Amino acid sequence: MEDQNIDPKVIARIKKMLHLANHGSANEGEANNAAEMAQKIMMEHNISMAMVEGASVDGAGRKKSVDEGNAKFAFQRELMVACAEVNFVFQEVNYNYRGTYKKATGYTLIGREANVVACKTLFEYLFQTIDRLGLDYVGGDASQAFGIAANSFKEGCAARIGERLRDRHREQLAEQARQAREANAAARHPSSTSTALAVVMTDYAQDERDSNEDLRLGKPEGFTKHKRLMATKRAEVVSAIEGAMRPLNSTVGDRDVLLQAARAGFEALVANRSWTVDDELEGIFDQEFRRELNYHMDAYNQNVRWAKLTPLQKQREIEKEQRASDRYWNAYYRRNANRREAPSGVNADAYHAGSRAGNSVGLDAQVDREVRKEIK
Repeated sequence: MEDQNIDPKVIARIKKMLHLANHGSANEGEANNAAEMAQKIMMEHNISMAMVEGASVDGAGRKKSVDEGNAKFAFQRELMVACAEVNFVFQEVNYNYRGTYKKATGYTLIGREANVVACKTLFEYLFQTIDRLGLDYVGGDASQAFGIAANSFKEGCAARIGERLRDRHREQLAEQARQAREANAAARHPSSTSTALAVVMTDYAQDERDSNEDLRLGKPEGFTKHKRLMATKRAEVVSAIEGAMRPLNSTVGDRDVLLQAARAGFEALVANRSWTVDDELEGIFDQEFRRELNYHMDAYNQNVRWAKLTPLQKQREIEKEQRASDRYWNAYYRRNANRREAPSGVNADAYHAGSRAGNSVGLDAQVDREVRKEIK
């Protein structure tokens, strides 16, 4: 489907918008403003793409890209995490393990082609901007551009800009989801003439993560989604079994009685959720019942043993457990008494200065109006 491939117009709009602030005279206000505008464009692109696909997600138009460089410093890696997250892209840092220390050499990016390109474009722009702001912080001294103070400033700036990008992304998803659910509720009303349902972008975002993970693992489409849904079902089955067996903790030690209670809780859950019981779900019940049965019998046998002890024997048991606890903690404190906290390598003042710079970025309404005017 053509909409799943890179849309040159979308990428061109993003690059044009980022170019507005990508020069030496740009101030801090333009950095995050440009990033936020790029993010908004990509959100609109993904919404339209999801609508065309009818909320179905397949592997077409998805790519795995390995990029070298720009991963040596912590601020670069933190920035890439944020850029990938807000563009529905999976990212992983690649390391070279030869030598004494592992070295970050680049990134593996997985996602739709348009999203991967947008992630790279956004990262490169913000990386260059933060790098320039870090150099300004040390007075333009190139010899200090990669010192502790400059790098700490960059880390603070990248962390704050990443937070703001994520906040904006979550707000966009939440607002779109609210509007989509309202539109869908209206479409389902008996008086409505519309049958088209809007895509809920929070669901789309989860489908994107699942499909990216399928490609990363080399699994068929739908593998990760099925695994995630079954993990959710497993958690509910565990809760149902525990709830059914809990009232019997101190009174029943009969496996058949416990199985009957657990089975009743499981069947009530299945009926409530309208699940189809297949071999996989039955296997989950069997596994979790055996595990819960072991816990139950251990606790039951301990309660029976404890009930048979005399008051003096109970007191001795309590004192024995207390002595064992004291020995453990005394040994722990001895091991750690002379341990020194390793230096963090971060200049706290520079980090907070960078965080403040990242916090103030993109709040200039006049810059926003200028950007909106140029992007058509």
